[in-house]
Amino acid sequence: MSPEYPSTDRFMKGLDLSQVFYEEAVKPLLESEFPNLVYSAGHLGSGSDVLGFDTEQSMDHDWGPKLLIFLGEKNYEKYHESLDTFLGHNLPTEIRGFPINFGYHDDGTIVMQLSDDKPLNHRVSRDSYNQGFL
Repeated sequence: MSPEYPSTDRFMKGLDLSQVFYEEAVKPLLESEFPNLVYSAGHLGSGSDVLGFDTEQSMDHDWGPKLLIFLGEKNYEKYHESLDTFLGHNLPTEIRGFPINFGYHDDGTIVMQLSDDKPLNHRVSRDSYNQGFL
């Protein structure tokens, strides 16, 4: 697949983009569909964006609107698949001009790809507190 990069004149820090993605897209959907779900959300993992060192050049690989939802063990077992499916069908296709769908570039890197097709291949990962921490 060929990558679809947003113009670098729209660059914003990945942490800021992930916060906007959560507050404007993910949180309202979770509150409406899963109003009693207890979870935490954050942007963790590897990458320059996690540390705030990302630049316009970072946008060409593993960069974009993404976050991690932490659930308790019982809620993880009960909801992790339905959350993935629900979000894939209900997230908007873009947030602040950045695609929410991801795919693989020919070189194997993960990149944002414009798509109006649902379900989206989003980067909202789910994990349990027990799996995510030592």
